[in-house]
Amino acid sequence: MCPVLLKIAEDERRRQEEEAEAEQAKKQTPEQVIAKWGNLKSRIFVLSSEGDLSQLLQFVEDPKDTIVCLDFDQTITIKDSQNNKSIRGGKASIDALEKMHAAGCQLGVITAQPPSEITIRNLKFELTQLKLNHIFGLEEWNRQPVMELLKSWGSNEDLSLLQLSQKLATLIVLNTLRFGNDLARIGGSSRVTIAEDDSYVTYYLQQMEEPNPGSWSAKTTLKRKRKPDEPKPNSLGQVDKEEDYFDALTCPVLTWKEYMKRTKSMRGCTKQFEEEVDVPERLFLKLEPTGDDTPREAMTDIETMDLVRTVLQEANIAPKYIASSLRNPAKVIELENGVKLAKLYNTYCSKLNKSEAMEAFVKTEECAGRTRLLFVDDNSDNAWNMFEYFANRPEYTIFSWWFTPPASGKSEDCQEILCENIRTLDKYYKQTF
Repeated sequence: MCPVLLKIAEDERRRQEEEAEAEQAKKQTPEQVIAKWGNLKSRIFVLSSEGDLSQLLQFVEDPKDTIVCLDFDQTITIKDSQNNKSIRGGKASIDALEKMHAAGCQLGVITAQPPSEITIRNLKFELTQLKLNHIFGLEEWNRQPVMELLKSWGSNEDLSLLQLSQKLATLIVLNTLRFGNDLARIGGSSRVTIAEDDSYVTYYLQQMEEPNPGSWSAKTTLKRKRKPDEPKPNSLGQVDKEEDYFDALTCPVLTWKEYMKRTKSMRGCTKQFEEEVDVPERLFLKLEPTGDDTPREAMTDIETMDLVRTVLQEANIAPKYIASSLRNPAKVIELENGVKLAKLYNTYCSKLNKSEAMEAFVKTEECAGRTRLLFVDDNSDNAWNMFEYFANRPEYTIFSWWFTPPASGKSEDCQEILCENIRTLDKYYKQTF
């Protein structure tokens, strides 16, 4: 056999031996498990499949010193036989979460979903649907002061080009999934269609980064709000508040139409100064020409963010919400050890790295100085790994729960050795304390 293949075979043999040794090392008698872990200030428990999150309340001594993190699927939520999702533990769990939040605990969600902006934004959507978003730092902000400010400016026809640009940029952000820095990528007249009845606008955004720089997105539609005399399109179109109806002074479609009319003579492809190549026309144009020639240059993302920032500041919107309107707050971060996490305020998608996600959360500004950690997961491996990760660190006290999977849920993929360790310690605590 050639030396390379011999080396590969030897490495594989060693790997298997190390894994076998590691597995054997985990096999401890109940007495050994208790001797090693039983008398630490940190503890790990079994939470019955029929239980709820109210059991955490007795472990909150000082809410201002407490961080609570939970898995999502089968921990916060549960599915019935018809695949309908609800809160696991029902009202008792909801009340417990609300009490801990109101008392001042910092609450977070850490899932095993892959770390990406899409998965973390989907998590926010689900928490919002369950009406739990405010508990995890995902509360929606009141947009009404902004709308009242824009109304006070009067009709679109009477606005200066600066005001019209600010108004359109703000209305796009408030009525779509776009952020202030996205607006510089929206195409111009050749990429915008306004319906003849002014009921909608379709537009495209250009991809500026890899994997397909220069390509255009799929067509996106922005519809105006329904007028009171128009039929409801479906049950989801039900209007509950007066501000949900169409208002000409805050209609993004009418504002867009006036902006295109006002800037029509300024439009066309521009040249990049160094490369002398055509740059596709963009929606938002600079307020002043850079020379005597037209067409007008497109705004940068910094300039489109400034349009939105100015309006939100004038409406006295909190800095946190201004920041989340200018750039997507959902991001993928890479830790020093190479672990990647998707983060959106107090929520994380971490794949197999939940302990690292908890530590990243603990180190955020909101959690600085807190030392008491509570963690719940329906997977015993995750519950044990989180316990083991923090239990021997003197600066923290962790209480971890294995919330055993519900009868209607999926069974977990776990190491039975760790399940036995958790059961052993849970029994020991009940008998001793």
